[in-house]
Amino acid sequence: MRQTCRAKLEDLLGRTSSREMSTEENQMFTDLKAEGERLASLESRYAVLESFDKGTTQTIVRQPIAPTEADRKAAYIKALDAFLRGDTKMATDTPLQIQQSPISGAAAAVPTDVVPSIIQGINDYDICGRLGVLDFPRDSTVPLVVTMQTAAPAAAVYAEGAAPTQSTPPTYATVTLTGAKYQNLTKYSIEARMNLAIPIVSSVLRALALGQLQSQNAAFMAAFKTAMQANSAALVDSSTDSPADAYSFLSRLKYAQGYFWQNSPNNKFLLSPSDLQKCKNARDSYGRPLFDDATDTLLSKPYAVHPDADRVYYGDFGVSICRSRTPLYVQTLLELFAEQGLIGVTSFQFADFKVFAPPVYQPVVFGNLDAAGA
Repeated sequence: MRQTCRAKLEDLLGRTSSREMSTEENQMFTDLKAEGERLASLESRYAVLESFDKGTTQTIVRQPIAPTEADRKAAYIKALDAFLRGDTKMATDTPLQIQQSPISGAAAAVPTDVVPSIIQGINDYDICGRLGVLDFPRDSTVPLVVTMQTAAPAAAVYAEGAAPTQSTPPTYATVTLTGAKYQNLTKYSIEARMNLAIPIVSSVLRALALGQLQSQNAAFMAAFKTAMQANSAALVDSSTDSPADAYSFLSRLKYAQGYFWQNSPNNKFLLSPSDLQKCKNARDSYGRPLFDDATDTLLSKPYAVHPDADRVYYGDFGVSICRSRTPLYVQTLLELFAEQGLIGVTSFQFADFKVFAPPVYQPVVFGNLDAAGA
């Protein structure tokens, strides 16, 4: 590389020996000079290799280096390898104890590496929040009364100079939200809190919160289904062809809703995973799909899925469906289980759900994809 650089520089000097260098030639001269200096520096580095070949008479003093964790692991593996390659062992001999130290001559136990995190294999979501129900957070368990206007007074036509004489007030309905107590408890040892490589405390707290959500989802779906099935005005009966025509059924369900709520921007479907699967391949007689994969909608409307929804529901769930909850309280019980060497963590929350609907125009309707009359 130095010879090539020198040849280029010599050629440049020969071409400009009888005249001044141009700007480009001056720049080339500077670059070749710098390249020669760089290569000279590199050459001095490689010259160090020659000193190894020549040897030395200098006495080298070596200082002991404290073993690192990697050195210890290597020593463990070497000791275990020596044991496995040593004397032949019979079946009656004492077996190798992996987690016991020492190991038949090994200096320490075989190390075990643990990933310092926990993969979350469970998850859930708040079905009430997904549906957009009326939410009433509160700080106490005092019963909460919710009032809803369900009908407006009709206006009549009168001649000039005449007027109504009887009062026709609006119609109101009320529900009272109380609150069942949802609570769960997890106990773990003090040693687990101190010695585990995984974040046991944060994992326990997350599991308690998920357990609350799962139980409350199931309770809400049970109360919602009972109230809806008791309201015959909200039932959209399946026709004889509905088991084979999901497109026809969901269309009738969509337009069977009370006309007051037909244009509500909050309308959506609620159905089970199996019913969603039936809808994904359904098409009308013109081949138009019921499910739009690009917008993730059914008949251009959003949907929510829950396994407890054994009917197909449609409408504005933010009207007449109420939920009331206190904050989620988490408490650490340090003394209660201390005699057992355990720490307790408990979470509790008060929650209640109520469903009521106007007497005529239903904001939410339902039906069944399986059979007529369901």
